Amino acid sequence: MPETLVGRDVFLRHTDVNGKASVQCHRTWDAERFIASQQAAAAKVNAEQKDGQPRRARVEQITEDQFRNERFAK
Repeated sequence: MPETLVGRDVFLRHTDVNGKASVQCHRTWDAERFIASQQAAAAKVNAEQKDGQPRRARVEQITEDQFRNERFAK
């Protein structure tokens, strides 16, 4: 394990169960592990289908440029 932890910004598009997407920036120490945990949480939400409707929760990594374009587009 490294003696010094270095944080890194990760840009993600989060889609809720209804298909509405939002973008967020996260500061993390282990980007791959964080993204995997976010994707697993979305898959779990989709698996808990109760109303018979399709659930579209999803998490995907995006670039900083995509984040800025979506976040600050008017």
